[in-house]
Amino acid sequence: MSDIPDWLPDWRVETSYDFPGPEDWGAWAWEFLRRNPEYQKAWQENYVDGPLNWQQDVNEASSEEDRLRIYFENCDRFDCQICDPPALPRETKAKYLSRVGANTMTPLGVHLARRFGLSSGYLQNPADPKRAVGFSFKSSEGPRSSDWTSVSVYGEELKDGIIHLEEGIYFAAGMWPESPEQIVVKFNLEWPLEMQWRRIILSLEERANRLEKEGLISPMSPRNITLNYPSHLRLLDADARGVAYSKMADVLFPKKSNEFGDEQGNKTVRNRLVAAKKMRAEGYKYLCFDSW
Repeated sequence: MSDIPDWLPDWRVETSYDFPGPEDWGAWAWEFLRRNPEYQKAWQENYVDGPLNWQQDVNEASSEEDRLRIYFENCDRFDCQICDPPALPRETKAKYLSRVGANTMTPLGVHLARRFGLSSGYLQNPADPKRAVGFSFKSSEGPRSSDWTSVSVYGEELKDGIIHLEEGIYFAAGMWPESPEQIVVKFNLEWPLEMQWRRIILSLEERANRLEKEGLISPMSPRNITLNYPSHLRLLDADARGVAYSKMADVLFPKKSNEFGDEQGNKTVRNRLVAAKKMRAEGYKYLCFDSW
């Protein structure tokens, strides 16, 4: 598989793109995910060259009867499953189930979908310009609910397994965010929600302001959240082709000078690419939650 997908639009020509609407979060999420090299690799290795390549025959079946036949002949194949605990070398499905004593297999498509924050149970061809009906996102980063009000905060010191941010706002061990920008909020539905929400908002705003001043996070404006996404996609496509920063700046940011030692154009490209690559790697998970 080439490192440069042949479906990439011409990054130099804005009209070669069909950008989603400003609030079509699922479409934006798909645009970034389909450009994710790990996603492209997973598709190639499993759906083109690997054990899930039969799904193309399902899609191209001339009748519903043929589609169902191909599906059921293949979906339960042992090489289309992820085993936990792992199967032994050359172990058959029957021997594995006999040894393990229970069905601990996950369909490969489901396993891959979970890896990329999807609830669809399969991967879609990254060459498809539009996400298919039923191809849905379900990020693990989405809101969670439970039975008591709390905020869990990355990097705070635990005392007896509990952090007290202020009276009534605390967090228990087991709900530990993985990075500074992550917060897990839980509400008690029997208590007045508006009062809980006000207290949580104050705590979150204070923490966000502090982390921004420390340079640990870069909050996005809800109103302008998608304004940079078109240039993000074009930068990613140019970068995939190995285009020099100066050339990207000339086309996308012509008002940013690179003359006489002034590197404003290159700096803009470099900073925007960092943001674009973050969206491609994981940021898309925060854009769209089709189901919980």
